[in-house]
Amino acid sequence: MDEIKQKKEEIRLQIIEYLKQLPERKLNELNIDMINRLFGLANFFEAAIVLLYIGNQYDPSYKLLIKETVKTGKIVALPFSSKDSEELEFFKIDNLKQDLIKDKNGVLKPDISKCKKVPADHLDIALIPGFAFDEKGGRLGLEECIYNDEIIPNLPITVRKVSVCFEEQIIPNIPMEANDKYVDIIVSSERIIYKI
Repeated sequence: MDEIKQKKEEIRLQIIEYLKQLPERKLNELNIDMINRLFGLANFFEAAIVLLYIGNQYDPSYKLLIKETVKTGKIVALPFSSKDSEELEFFKIDNLKQDLIKDKNGVLKPDISKCKKVPADHLDIALIPGFAFDEKGGRLGLEECIYNDEIIPNLPITVRKVSVCFEEQIIPNIPMEANDKYVDIIVSSERIIYKI
């Protein structure tokens, strides 16, 4: 078990190092390629309600992805969890600047005083973040990740789980543990991998 966790941490550090070394211009080009490929995906094109995510410092594409998805006229939902609520909820956002606030740790979250709740069974597609993926749909997220424990297991079976990444984030094998979850589709900056 500890060997798997150590291998996962090594992969995370390798990917973080790769992302840090990408020049900003190249990063922007790859993000645009990835988003264009995602928007051409039939599952995404046909979706009316899309679950997106707030990325971290190593996932700068999330802002562009949210902004461009809102422009398409789709309903964009973001996850929200709090210690006061026992269940994870999803909220509709229309504008990154107006509908998001920072929590006490500086993490952006939907402003639930302004945003409307979106029931999980209304979602059509869910974008799932991750550091690395394999061609079987294996996913490596943050060490402490609500996606494995709260989000993916509670999505309706009809919701397609899609991840976007750079081609260099696809590796031969992700060491998977019992509680780790797979994604259905991986959209890289160069190709689309279907696992459905």
